[in-house]
Order: sequence, then structure tokens, then C-alpha cells
Amino acid sequence: MSAKKKCSVVSFCCFVTDSGHPEWSEEKNTFSSKLNMADIFTTQKRSEVMRKIKSKDTKPEVILRKALHRQGLRFRLHVAELPGRPDIVLPRHRTVIQVRGCFWHGHNCIDGHMPKSRQEYWGPKLSNNKQRDLFNDALLRRNGWSVIVVWECKIQSQRTLQKEIDRIQKIINSL
Repeated sequence: MSAKKKCSVVSFCCFVTDSGHPEWSEEKNTFSSKLNMADIFTTQKRSEVMRKIKSKDTKPEVILRKALHRQGLRFRLHVAELPGRPDIVLPRHRTVIQVRGCFWHGHNCIDGHMPKSRQEYWGPKLSNNKQRDLFNDALLRRNGWSVIVVWECKIQSQRTLQKEIDRIQKIINSL
């Protein structure tokens, strides 16, 4: 019979100190009730990750722009003179297209859910985003612009992207 080797499992745990800051430590074969599973990153790492989230030229926005361009539509991007700096502006048709991320703007799809952690932060944050969207869309409409909202989840496949392009063309042609 071969001798069995005893394994020592080493894991890294994140503890939250009394001041609310995470602290990483190495634990051997133990489990602590202080383990905080809400976030796997330190505060600094989380800040770094969040800074990389873009507000312009997002993947859904670029996909939609390419499809619109293939349809022969010409547009301007992020016009600062308009409320909310719309993603895509079709000046000839006096229309703006807002490409909204499902999570950040609270869409009622699977990606638009409220996070389970830090709801005291995310609730007001996402609610303010929705209120700002409504306010800016109303200002645009009051100034004579048509507003088309395209949700990120609606352009993830070629089939649904084509449906959105057809919907946009139909709206533009009806103006």
C-alpha cells in the first residue's frame, strides 16, 4: 500500500475590519464567520475595475453604429449641445438614438436586475440613472427631437440586431 500524503489546503479570505475596509489574510483549513462574500476585490481593485467601464464607444454602441452605417445612415456622436449627450444623433432626421446598457439603466431583462449586495448604494444609483434618462429624453422631445432607445440585450445577436435596425428605419421613414 502506498503512503497517503496529507494535503494542506491554503485559501485566501477577505475579512472586513471594524472600519469597513477589506483585509486579506491567508488561512489554513479554517473557515471564519468574518468572511465577507459581497465583493472579491479590495477597495482599490474595485475602483480600478469600475474606472474601466466606458461611457462612450461601448461594444453595443459600436455594433449598432456599424449596422446603421451599412444601411446608409450618417450620424454624429455624443453631441454635447444636446441634453444627455446622446450616443447617436441623426441630424437629417432630427432623431437621437440612445444605446442603453441593461444593468446601468434598469431594463426589465435578465441583465437589468438589482444587485444583491450593497443595495443601499445600487438602489439610488440605478434609480438616479433612470430619472436622468427620463429627464433628458423629455428635454430632447420638447426641443423637437425623436428619441429612440435601443437596449443592449436587443442587439446581442444578428437576428435581434436586424429587428432593431428595421424598427429604427421604420421610425425614421415615418417622420
